[in-house]
Amino acid sequence: MKIGYFLDFHLNLLEEIKFAKENFDFIEITFDYGIKVNNEEIEKASKLLEDFLVIGHFNWNLEPEKDYKEIENSIKIFKKFKAKYMVIHPKNYLSSEENISFLNSLKNKTILIENMSETYGKSEAIKQLLEKTKLNLCLDIGHAGKTNELENFLKLKDKIKHIHLHYNIDKKDHLFFTDESKLKEILFKIKELNATVSLEMFKDTEKILNPEERKRLLLIEKNKIRKLLQRL
Repeated sequence: MKIGYFLDFHLNLLEEIKFAKENFDFIEITFDYGIKVNNEEIEKASKLLEDFLVIGHFNWNLEPEKDYKEIENSIKIFKKFKAKYMVIHPKNYLSSEENISFLNSLKNKTILIENMSETYGKSEAIKQLLEKTKLNLCLDIGHAGKTNELENFLKLKDKIKHIHLHYNIDKKDHLFFTDESKLKEILFKIKELNATVSLEMFKDTEKILNPEERKRLLLIEKNKIRKLLQRL
């Protein structure tokens, strides 16, 4: 199982890539709204990433009509980084037909649809998008935990190409696992999937962690996952 680092777009892109290359199997890259990186940084990043696996992730605030050019620009950058997949959020305020039309307009089969925690947190709603677009799934474990849909999403195992791993307590998500038995239970369910796994953990139960503390905990979590997988 390849375990990846989900970068913090508030930090320097090049330094984030270096950290991922030193400590993880791949990096998942997203940009702040407005793509606040210049062409020089993108060129340097592209060189750093030549021998490293990349997953792209569209900024979650992008809106299909208003931000279509930025979405297209994100695709260009992800292609320059040779991203294996590009993860996108379906929009809860759009109907299924509108989401399908938008996704098909992008004409890119490396795009993965991520399950959310509202309308598109339901497996049947996501299944319809997957069928009508011929795209694959990014399974977000925390979102599926919030909607109690994990078992239903796991039935789509042939469509799952990438996983966002984080813990949820009720409606709080993007947490580090505080219960090792829960982590072990989830690893047992996903270990046979042919999917990469990003550690999308940013918070303890009360607050967003500062970057250094988050990185320290991510390394601990990665090592814990490696050890648990050896026992399963």
